[in-house]
Amino acid sequence: MIRCIALSDNIDAADRNSTAMDMMPIMNVFNEWHSANKSKKIRAVLNAGRKQAAKDRQGQYPNSNALLGAQEVLNILINLYISKRKMQQTS
Repeated sequence: MIRCIALSDNIDAADRNSTAMDMMPIMNVFNEWHSANKSKKIRAVLNAGRKQAAKDRQGQYPNSNALLGAQEVLNILINLYISKRKMQQTS
């Protein structure tokens, strides 16, 4: 037999006739309800944070899904090549 003792609730499984043992089923229901309620609140807070972070990221990179055209890519590569050549000539 396993003996369960809850000091904070004054419950001892060895004493089956105590009034605390009579209240244990009610306390278990309240503990389950409290845990479920806390879980829902924590989940709601985390979801709200995720939604806010997603909204913040939406405006951060406008046109991030747009593809660059071939001419734009070519201009970027040419500018990079020119700037690299200038750096090599000065050093």
